[in-house]
Amino acid sequence: MILLTGCASHKEQVKAPETLKITAELPENYPKALSKYKVDWYVQDDETAIQNLLHGEIISAEEHKMGVTYRTESDGLNVYSGDMHGGFYYYREQTDRAPEWDEDMVILSKAENEGSKTDATHLRFGGGEMHSYDKADLDFEPQQAVLDTVAEKLGALGLPEVAWYRSEARDADTLNVNREIYNTYAEQYLENGVDAVKIDTPFSEKDEHYVFWYRQMLNGIPFTSKIWERSTRETPTETSVYVRYDKGGIFGLKAENLYVVGDELEKMNIITPQAAIDVYVKEYSKAIHFETTEITNAELNYVVVLDKDGIYARPAWVITMVTEMPVENDPLHETLPENTVIAVSADTGVILERETDTR
Repeated sequence: MILLTGCASHKEQVKAPETLKITAELPENYPKALSKYKVDWYVQDDETAIQNLLHGEIISAEEHKMGVTYRTESDGLNVYSGDMHGGFYYYREQTDRAPEWDEDMVILSKAENEGSKTDATHLRFGGGEMHSYDKADLDFEPQQAVLDTVAEKLGALGLPEVAWYRSEARDADTLNVNREIYNTYAEQYLENGVDAVKIDTPFSEKDEHYVFWYRQMLNGIPFTSKIWERSTRETPTETSVYVRYDKGGIFGLKAENLYVVGDELEKMNIITPQAAIDVYVKEYSKAIHFETTEITNAELNYVVVLDKDGIYARPAWVITMVTEMPVENDPLHETLPENTVIAVSADTGVILERETDTR
């Protein structure tokens, strides 16, 4: 059955039920074969990170379950060596900004199909209606110049090969437009007796900044940055690298779940993206669905799986979909979109269930 599914052609695609819509543009050019690899967690050298990121003298170094956190008077650096893997988190103290500033920056971005489920708080406060940050360059420095500076920094840190794939130039005007959208919802919730917190302080030029997202690459194929497992995960394996940059330079740099690529293992023949979607359509069709689901994207990625013998990177078709789900006890919404990501093994055509699924 698996081989027949894997060999399905576009003409033989499985007919989807009316409640399942497929709007994804399926890639036509992709490798017909890829290898599986043994990998291990990337370990950031503490001294290299300290020299390239921290400003001033270290005043404390505390070891905790995530690793060691170094602090100066103006910034901090957490080098992962415990419960977190494959990188570090650098942050600059934002003394001229409100304590909730970082949280506001997430709330005021347009909802993206990145995780297994979009943050419900984000969506309830108009996340789907937020304006995109379409401005290419901010006044304090052109975007390409910033990207060049960041690329040089990532190279100096010794990170594995990563590629930039998305950015936002968050200008004050758009931040304030999105702030108004958010506050409109907050006011309506407050009128209905539901707790909500408004963003009272308008944004100004000092709040403008870039955000860049990167993915680790192997053979021209990205390691997935999406949370694809269906069940509770014990060990996150999705790669996450992002940089936040303002007129003062880098003020946030997080790298998680980066890998050192080891031995090349068996070669795998890659099924078509349509065959991967057909696998899901067959499973979906076995149950009755009252909500409509839309498949919006399919991309060939490396996903990382773990077993008792080690950690492995293997090719998979990562499929993103969105379902309008009913919401209880919400005076402003009857439904909200729930974003889901599944991974279909690109050689066996099996829907992978979690980070320990090596089928």
